[in-house]
Amino acid sequence: MSKSVPEPSQQTTVLTKRQKLAERARAYTQSALSPHTRRYYAAQIKLWLKWCDEHERPGLPADPTDASHWLTDRAGAGQKVGTLRTAIAALKSMHAAKGQPFDTSHPDLVHVMKGIAREHGSVQRQVEPLRALDVMDIVAACEAPPKGRRDAALFALGYVFALRCSELVGLDFDKLGSGTGFIQIKATTIELTLPRSKTAGNKPEPITIPRAPNADAVKAIEAWLEEAGIGPGEPLLRRVTKGGKIFGRMHAQSVALIIKTRVADHHVRKGVPLATAQAEADKFSGHSLRVGFATTAAESGADLRAISSVTRHKTMEMPRRYAQRADQLKTSPHNLAGVGLEQRQLRKNEAA
Repeated sequence: MSKSVPEPSQQTTVLTKRQKLAERARAYTQSALSPHTRRYYAAQIKLWLKWCDEHERPGLPADPTDASHWLTDRAGAGQKVGTLRTAIAALKSMHAAKGQPFDTSHPDLVHVMKGIAREHGSVQRQVEPLRALDVMDIVAACEAPPKGRRDAALFALGYVFALRCSELVGLDFDKLGSGTGFIQIKATTIELTLPRSKTAGNKPEPITIPRAPNADAVKAIEAWLEEAGIGPGEPLLRRVTKGGKIFGRMHAQSVALIIKTRVADHHVRKGVPLATAQAEADKFSGHSLRVGFATTAAESGADLRAISSVTRHKTMEMPRRYAQRADQLKTSPHNLAGVGLEQRQLRKNEAA
């Protein structure tokens, strides 16, 4: 007995359902990446397609050998190794969105990247940490509203929750609105919830910290909430014009600029010449509050797991680095009398 052939209308219905499912699947695939990552990947893909057009090569599907030539071209132009690795990830994401494979383990790609890393790799510049005392001085100096109060809240939140720039500007107040996370200020705690955290495999990630030892941070946050009239579910950190008008959510790119500006002002208040203060401020970045918390905690003797419970690192490698550096400073033989190059200590040792 032969199987019945579906009517044309039925075939069309099945095809339409499959198309809708495919569209929804692509939408979910896009949602797996943060908005910042999607923008960065899009920029890399645009560069790839432009290169393919110039060299008359197919952009999709990408040939791994062509991709290795593209990377070689960019390495010769001075592109950093980390940027090139991101470019490979962008190509893989582009193929995944179209339901096509892309072999990132192809020998041409692997060997070229190893060679580029060997010849052009450099020691990664360590972000300068903003420790607790400096953060407190900066927060206390951010007095002029509304921008000063906004910046004070930014420093307080970025430090106590060890936040990345994208996480910081994505915060809403009290409940989730259009952002990527929200904070709640309670009687004895401050609570942060990141519904889709990349370090927790896109699962909800709550972080709770005690309110009492962070009283000044709470004060700074609440002063900004009152100044900007921010209600539940609304963006927490906003753009502020030179004229003092408050608009929508801040951009992640603004965080580093604010930190550098406030750090330079901090040094000037301590009597450092302006040019030197600005040069010192350039060593800091949008990551400095996050690194500052981890460094301060490690130097104060905090347990590695306790630090990582706030920083949410996937592995213990980074918290271990902070702890190792703190231990080196504490146990350095230079702290012993007569070892460090200080005339007063050396003369005391000779007299003894």
